[in-house]
Amino acid sequence: NDANATTILAAVAFLDAWAYMIYNADEKRIPKIDDIPTIEPPVQSGMATATEMEYNTKTKPAAIASDPKNQNWIQGAPPVYLNNEAPLPARSLDALACAVRTCCDQANGRFAAISKEAPKEMEAIPQD
Repeated sequence: NDANATTILAAVAFLDAWAYMIYNADEKRIPKIDDIPTIEPPVQSGMATATEMEYNTKTKPAAIASDPKNQNWIQGAPPVYLNNEAPLPARSLDALACAVRTCCDQANGRFAAISKEAPKEMEAIPQD
């Protein structure tokens, strides 16, 4: 059912956020998964709700799982969190996953800015 599927997707989103953090949000460093079979998208694949249109993301479990942009990790707005029909624990876990991804992006942006401002004679800061 949809409640169980959204809970599984929220758990996957949290694991995605962990991988995002471990690989420093660098898609070039993540393992290649192109040979994993894709999931067929649901018949109705367009945006159906005002929330989906506002955040440009689908919130139904089959649409989230089959969206090609989510191949490596869940992208964009947290789709389970935005689904008002999802169980509260699933929505909370998806929001936490989004917060982890956002923190990684912000930290990387700030680190890049600090690196650019550092004097040239300083020893280079390792990126890995």
